[in-house]
Amino acid sequence: NKDDYIFIFPNAPFEMSFGLNQKGYSWFDFDNLSQINKSQKILENTIEESLKLFNIDDNKMYLGGFSQGGMMGMHSDLIHQNLFSGYIILSSKIIPNIDLNINLKTDPRIFLAHGVNDSIIDIHDARETQKKLINRGLDVEYHEYEMEHQIIESELNDIKNWLL
Repeated sequence: NKDDYIFIFPNAPFEMSFGLNQKGYSWFDFDNLSQINKSQKILENTIEESLKLFNIDDNKMYLGGFSQGGMMGMHSDLIHQNLFSGYIILSSKIIPNIDLNINLKTDPRIFLAHGVNDSIIDIHDARETQKKLINRGLDVEYHEYEMEHQIIESELNDIKNWLL
């Protein structure tokens, strides 16, 4: 039931240019560890505020993210807090040069999905992420889709079925 869910979509803090006068936001520049740490604090504060604002059952909390959002979710919570029952990681990978040192307080489920034609984050990175998470003893459901760096309807349907 869609009424049983609360969706929170924090914005990445750093403005970036895509060229042709188009701007967007990113969680970090891969060469700037201080941005990763700042973004981690922002995400952790957002999670803490959300927990205070909404009466959320700990057994029903899932953290999701697309691209850098997925990277930050894995980095911030899976490595540092481990508050969630599961994670939805889309078109993402583990942040390079960051040790995946996970101390699990719970046994989270992970839905990991990626496009085989992704030109932003290579499919090889997603497959390596899957292997690393499984090697850490995590329950990973992995999907590949005929798509670029995007989210498609069949992927959303698979997420819905996975959640239920």
